[in-house]
Amino acid sequence: MKNRHRIGLMAGVAALLLSILIKMYYPSADMIIFISLFNAGIMLIIFNVYYIFKNGETVDADERTKRISSTAMSYSWFITFISICILVWADYFGIISLTGMQALMIVMIMMSVLIIVFKWYFGMKGDFE
Repeated sequence: MKNRHRIGLMAGVAALLLSILIKMYYPSADMIIFISLFNAGIMLIIFNVYYIFKNGETVDADERTKRISSTAMSYSWFITFISICILVWADYFGIISLTGMQALMIVMIMMSVLIIVFKWYFGMKGDFE
């Protein structure tokens, strides 16, 4: 098991335990704190266990996958930035009315989905420049 997977598992367990302790000892605390920590802990555990069983002791990334990941991140960031500009102008002109939480959720979901789509696209494309 690689060190980063071990750290990821420990962080997941720590987040899970922290969320349970917060819920037990501070029942008046905001529920979003509990839910966020609990979900983060579960996701860290699931992803790290998945990568441990999927990859085993193989090499995680080579030059091509690093280039694909960095290109996907830059494309995703650029399109998300343009989308934020569009959301700001649409809100300014009264086309739509968004709360702060709605705007953040749109940006977070959009960026996550775009990274996955671009990684898949560039991975299927083969060699690119």
